[in-house]
Amino acid sequence: MLTFDLGNKSLAADPPREKRAWFPDIPDAEALMHSEEHLVIKTADADKWSPGDETLVMPGPYLPVPVLCTSERPSFSGGRVVDTWDVASRDPAFLTV
Repeated sequence: MLTFDLGNKSLAADPPREKRAWFPDIPDAEALMHSEEHLVIKTADADKWSPGDETLVMPGPYLPVPVLCTSERPSFSGGRVVDTWDVASRDPAFLTV
């Protein structure tokens, strides 16, 4: 098993657990538990990972607060980040009434 710092503010809790995230580098990842702070997966390659290792995680179709958390959104192709887009709604001028 592997535990990732992917709680409910990173991945929405409303879709079925198996559809909350896709791990391109861990094709056999099976989500076991998702909490406020962590996502635990099962993989046959768990012993190849060490604390602090990083990997790409593609969120499922639902994000709870995407524009409130970041000023940039990544664009993916082939499971890799290829570009970033500015989130206009994070601009203070946009938020002014």
